[in-house]
Order: sequence, then C-alpha cells, then structure tokens
Amino acid sequence: MLLHNNETWAPSRKIDGGTAWMARESMLLEADTVDASSAAAPWVNLAQQLKQDLTSIILMSEADLQSLVDAPCSQLATALGFQDKKAEELQETLQRTLDRKEEERQSKALLQLYVKAVEKEDRLQEGPSHQ
Repeated sequence: MLLHNNETWAPSRKIDGGTAWMARESMLLEADTVDASSAAAPWVNLAQQLKQDLTSIILMSEADLQSLVDAPCSQLATALGFQDKKAEELQETLQRTLDRKEEERQSKALLQLYVKAVEKEDRLQEGPSHQ
C-alpha cells in the first residue's frame, strides 16, 4: 500500500478488539478487493512518483528500478511526460546502474572468498611449525 502526503489508512470495518465477536454466530467480513491503482503495473506508480519528484529515484529499491527498466518504453515516456528517446535513455541509465551494483556484489563476494583462502593458507602454514 502506498500513501501519499496527507493520506492515512483506516480499516474499512472497525472491530472492537474485545470479545463481542464471541456472541455472534459468525462474522461476515468484506471480501478483499483490488484497489484500482494497484491493478496497474507496478512501474506506473513509480513513474507517477518520479513525475512529481525525479530525485526520488535515489531512494528506490533495485526491484523498483528493474520494474522501470522492464516497462514498455513508450508507455513509460507517456507516464513521465518524456519523449520516447529520453525515457529510453533513462531505462539504459537505470540498467547500467543495476549492472554496476551486481558487479560490485560479485566483486565483494570474490574478495571475501580470496580473504578466506588466504586465511586458510596462513593457518595451514602455521600449523606444522607449531608442532
């Protein structure tokens, strides 16, 4: 659920939280329904957020960025009020950012493996000399 400024969430039905429900034979709850805005693709809400404040992009998760990359370019351009070329450039930039983050993760994992291997080798070399 995404709330915008000055919006608050409240349940559609208030339950007293006590034992009043025990006195009833059964309790009819409203069926879950999909909000109209959440029925749209996830990138649509992100595009609306970006249209209001482009700097909010720095706070987006990698999954959010990926959904913007995967969005149809012409639809993203329309949602953002951009020309198709600018939306395409944005998607390319986001993809490069995601690729760089993945490379950083892989580099970190490789360095951690290297450090473990060096530590293990050091322990093996120290072992025989202490006997």
